[in-house]
Amino acid sequence: MKKMKSVICFILTFITAFSMLSIVASAKTVVDLPKTENVRIDMYPDGVNVIWEPSETNMKYQHLVYRSDTGKAGTWKKLATVEKYNFYYIDETAVMGKKYYYTVKSYLKEEGTSVVHVSEMSGKHKVTRTPARGELSSTTNCGKGVLVKWTTLPTYYDGYIIYRSTENKAGTWTKIATIKNGKTGTYTDNKVSVGETYYYCIKYYKTVNGKNLCGKASPSKKSTVKDVAVPQNLRVGYEYWDNGKITITFSKVPATIGYMIYRSESGKAGTWKKIIVTTTNSKTEFVDDTAKPDTKYYYTVKSYKNLNGKNIYSGNAKVASGGPDIICRKGKEIKIDGENRYASLDFALKGISEDDTKIYIDGEEFTYREIDNFESFFEDKPFTLRTWGENTTGDAIIFNIYRKGTGEGTIRVQYEKDERIFAECKIICVELESDKYIFEADEKKDSAIAKIIEAEKLLKEGYDETTKDANVADHKNIDKVRELVLSAETDIQEIKILLEKHRENIDEGSNYNDLVLWTNSYESMLLVVKNKLEGEFTEEKTLENTVNYFDKMTNYYK
Repeated sequence: MKKMKSVICFILTFITAFSMLSIVASAKTVVDLPKTENVRIDMYPDGVNVIWEPSETNMKYQHLVYRSDTGKAGTWKKLATVEKYNFYYIDETAVMGKKYYYTVKSYLKEEGTSVVHVSEMSGKHKVTRTPARGELSSTTNCGKGVLVKWTTLPTYYDGYIIYRSTENKAGTWTKIATIKNGKTGTYTDNKVSVGETYYYCIKYYKTVNGKNLCGKASPSKKSTVKDVAVPQNLRVGYEYWDNGKITITFSKVPATIGYMIYRSESGKAGTWKKIIVTTTNSKTEFVDDTAKPDTKYYYTVKSYKNLNGKNIYSGNAKVASGGPDIICRKGKEIKIDGENRYASLDFALKGISEDDTKIYIDGEEFTYREIDNFESFFEDKPFTLRTWGENTTGDAIIFNIYRKGTGEGTIRVQYEKDERIFAECKIICVELESDKYIFEADEKKDSAIAKIIEAEKLLKEGYDETTKDANVADHKNIDKVRELVLSAETDIQEIKILLEKHRENIDEGSNYNDLVLWTNSYESMLLVVKNKLEGEFTEEKTLENTVNYFDKMTNYYK
C-alpha cells in the first residue's frame, strides 16, 4: 500500500513539473519595449480616465492598463488590454472618493510564437476618484446682472459650486453660490456693478458620506457688466383707416428686463408721460390704445435692468412721431441748377387727405384744389410751380418745379386741423452764368412794353367818336408812334439774340420759353401795327382799329 502511494506521488509530481515546463515554454515574457510615454490621469463623469500620448513610440504597441489600491508589488490587477492606435482607458469601476494607483505597459505578442514583449511600468500614477472638471458654457449680461450657464450632469453629480473673482488669480476667488440640484444649469449673479469685469468658474460635486466631494474648477470665463443699452430703430405706425390706431415697434435690447414707453403731444421737455411698462425684453411691439384720433403724438422708449435690487435705466431712444403727419421726402431744401432745371417735390401724407391741407408759397396761402392741375406763374418767384392730378396717389402731394431764374422760395404744406403738423422745403434756384442773358432780355421786354404803352397813349390823344374813323396815318402824333413801334421792334430783335445766347449755354427753361412765346407773339403783332401805320385810308387802318390792336397787345402782356 505504501509502495502504491509512492508511485502515485511520483506520477503527480511528474505531471506538475511537466505542466510548469509547458507553461514556461508557451508564454515567454521579455521586458524589452520602451515605456509608455506621457501617461496622465483625468476625471470623466463615467470614471477615471487613463490617457497616454499618441506618440510615434506609443502607436507601435498595444497597452496593458493596471490598477492597485496600494501601489505595492503583488497588488496590481490588469484592467484591460487596449488595442493599437487607442490611447485611453476609462475605469468605470473606480469608487467615488477612493484612492487608486494606475500604471500602463507597452505590449507586443510575436506572431506565431509564444514570446510576449512588454515594457516596464510607466510609473505609479496616484489619484482619488472625484467628479470631472467643471464645464462652464457662458457668462453674459442679462437684465438682472450676469447670467452664468454650465453643462449639467444630473446623472453623475448632485450639484454645482460657483466662484467669482475680479482678478482671475489664485487666492482671489470667492464662492458665491451652491446649486443643490443637478438638473439646474443657470445662475444669475445680481450683486454686480456697471462697468466692472467679473470672472467665473464652476465645480461639480458629489455627496459622499455626507460630504461634498468636488472636482477641479472649470476654466474661467469673464463678463463685463455693461450699462443699459438705448433701444434702437423706434418706429411709430399710424393706421388712420383703423380708428387711428398707433403701433410702436423697436429692436430688442439684450441684457434688460423690460421697457418703458413715453408719449408727448409736443415732444418738448416736461410734457412726456409714461404710458406702457413691460417686465420682459422679448416683446417689442405695442399699441397705444389711449391715443386720440386726428392727433399727432411723439414717442420715446427706455430699457432697464435691475442690479442689487435697484432699477438702472438707459437713455431715451430717438424720438419718433405717430398720428397724422406730413413729411417732405426730399428733405428741408432742394437746389435747381444748370444740370437740373426741374425738380419733383413730394410731400407724403399720413392719415391726411389732400383736401385737408393748406399750401403756402412764401407765406401766400392756397388750398390744394386752387393749385391742383394749374401752372402758377409767379412774377416775383424764381420758379414755376405745378401739381399734377395723376401724380397725386392719395397719400402724397407732388409738385413739379421749374427754374425761371436765380433766387429762393419756400413751399409749406400744413394740416388744416392742426397747425403743428406741417412740412416745408426751401427751393434754391442757383445763379447761372447764362442768367445774364435772360435778365437782359427781361429788361428789353419791359422796355418794349413801355414803348408800346406810350405809343397807345399817344394814339388815344384826340381819339373820340368824331375821329375814330380817321386814317391813322393822319394822326398828329403818328411820327412819334412810328418811332416808338420801331424802337420796340428793335428791342424784340435784341431779345431774340439774347435768348439764342442763353440757349447755347444751357437747356431751355420755363423763363426762356415764356420769353420766346412773348417775343414771337409781339413780333407778329408789331408787324400788323406797322402795316396799320402806313399807306392810304382803309377801314383796317382807321384810328379806332389801330387803337384796338394796341389794346390787344397790352392786354396780352397783362
